[in-house]
Amino acid sequence: MKRRLIFGVVGAALTLNLAIGAAIYLNSSRASDQKDSMDANLELFADVLQKVRAEYVDSTNLTYRNLTDAAIKGMIGSLDPHSEFLDAQDYQQLQDDTEGQFGGLGLVVSMRDGYVTVVAPMED
Repeated sequence: MKRRLIFGVVGAALTLNLAIGAAIYLNSSRASDQKDSMDANLELFADVLQKVRAEYVDSTNLTYRNLTDAAIKGMIGSLDPHSEFLDAQDYQQLQDDTEGQFGGLGLVVSMRDGYVTVVAPMED
């Protein structure tokens, strides 16, 4: 009889311990999901954006667009050295630089006897 009582108490303690552990785990899982939730982080971003815009010392020249562009540039720039955010003007400049017409004489030159010498014409 005494043995059954001890096993019952130990079993109840283990069951209670398992229930408490599961509750703690589920609460911590929800908290970490909340920390990585887009809605919660966008709310934080909006709060900070509004506070900076309203309370910055020289807020006369601050616009929400400038602050948002700077935040996005910082976010994308933190990924790796090859990622960059381009606003519409920078993107158009990139398009012009990479797809535009190139002008020039179309000559292949090299150094010969200390002088720049035309070696051959280039087609087109």
